[in-house]
Order: sequence, then structure tokens, then C-alpha cells
Amino acid sequence: MKTTMTVKGGKGFSRTLNFWKKQSNWNKILFQAGKNVAEEIKEDGIKSLFTKFDSVTGKLKKSFTSVVTPRGNNVFITIKSTHPAAGIMEYGGYVTMPAYTDDYDTNLNDYVNKWSGGNAEMYSTKDRAKYMALRIEQNQPFLQGTFAFTNARRKGMKKLESEVMRVGHRMKKQASGK
Repeated sequence: MKTTMTVKGGKGFSRTLNFWKKQSNWNKILFQAGKNVAEEIKEDGIKSLFTKFDSVTGKLKKSFTSVVTPRGNNVFITIKSTHPAAGIMEYGGYVTMPAYTDDYDTNLNDYVNKWSGGNAEMYSTKDRAKYMALRIEQNQPFLQGTFAFTNARRKGMKKLESEVMRVGHRMKKQASGK
């Protein structure tokens, strides 16, 4: 899963940024402001995502990273995850029966143990994995996307605008030696 926000200079920024005549200074302000709010946007997205779903192993929560990349007049704030469930939880979609093998000892077992209250010994590992995979396909818990990070990005625009103003004023003071 990868979600990106593009930030371009606009009317709200022009008053603060007018004192800079060099484009490189504008880029520094936008980049620094983006770095200052990127982690907060990521944390808002994680918080929103886990109001709907439980964190069982914590691997999904730990898989999110924020990256700020300047390109020309733009600054890109990207929230990434390498976890296979991240994309379908964000955007939604049909879940096919997850794969399992006879020597199944990963992925679904943590979820099966939680589902059974830790008393899943009555089933073999293979049976537990099969049952859980079948229940996921029948229930379709991710059919509707959460759009947690998309919404966090949108809410983060206000924070970013404020941060651009703060960073611009700070850099202006530093440049003037005050």
C-alpha cells in the first residue's frame, strides 16, 4: 500500500513565502514543514485504522513509514506499508480464502488463538488455519475500505499549512540574524 499527498505552493503560502526570492528557499520551507507533519499524519492514520480493527500481532502497525520527498516545486508526503493487508484495509476489496499449508505455523495462527480465546488446542494447527481462512472469506471484513490514511492526509493539509507558516517565519528570523 502506498498513499501520497502532493503539496504545491498556493495562495495561503504566498504571504509568508514572498520574502524568499529564491525557489530553493521555498523548497526548503515546504520540505521542512512536510517532515514536521509527516509522522503526525502517519500516526493519525494508524489511530483511525485501529478504531475499526484490532491489532493482533502488531506487525501491521509497525509496518507503516512516512517518507518526505522534494521534487521541483512539490513536496511529496508518502505513507507506506509493506504489510500485505495494508492496501486492502485502506481501499477495500474482496478477500479470497488465504493460503495455508499442511505445516501451517505462521500468519493465521495468532488470529486463531485470539479468536478461540487461547483455547484452540482442540483443533489441529491445520484445522484452525483452514477454519480461520474460510471464516475470513465468508465474512469479508475488508469489503469496504477504511480510507484511514487518505482521510488523515486530508486532515493533515491544515496542519501542513500552519507548519509552513511557522517554518517560514522561523527561517526568515534566522536569515535576518534575529
